[in-house]
Amino acid sequence: LDTIKTKATQAAQDGQSLKTRTMLQADINKLMEELDNIANTTSFNGKQLLSGGFTNQEFQIGSSSNQTVKATIGATQSSKIGVTRFETGSQSFTSGIVGLTIKNYNGIEDFKFDNVVIS
Repeated sequence: LDTIKTKATQAAQDGQSLKTRTMLQADINKLMEELDNIANTTSFNGKQLLSGGFTNQEFQIGSSSNQTVKATIGATQSSKIGVTRFETGSQSFTSGIVGLTIKNYNGIEDFKFDNVVIS
């Protein structure tokens, strides 16, 4: 994931050519395929751990029968983690103040840019 983030940051830099960005995107696509492969094939004792099917699994943590804990591991495929949603509003051709908010998938950790005056 760190490598994907680094390559995405490199691709976003102004000095990159279209060819370089295309090559970086191809690398990112391959890394995403590897991530999906890991998520879909990682198992322990025959149970898939990272594909989203590992839910409410009970583990014995003490000597008594009532000393258990339940665990769930969410899906970790590339389409399920780090999801960011982009929303656009209507285009304005008048002067005034414009703001931009990048909304996180959970609706909580949004990033709001400072307003800009257009004249």
